[in-house]
Amino acid sequence: MGEGEPISDATRRLSPSLLLGMLTVPTLFVWLFLRRGYPSSLRRAAFSYTGILFAVGLIGRLGGR
Repeated sequence: MGEGEPISDATRRLSPSLLLGMLTVPTLFVWLFLRRGYPSSLRRAAFSYTGILFAVGLIGRLGGR
């Protein structure tokens, strides 16, 4: 792929380093899935995972009072 060529949909793959970052610090790494080229199913999964972890953390914090 040369410089200046548009990236078509679903050409990016989930790299091991991005997966590791997503599993360890999802609120930071989830934004990388908004870049062009990731399939919408991968974006939905990443944002769902982040949302579920956030909700579990919030419920745990509120329940611990």
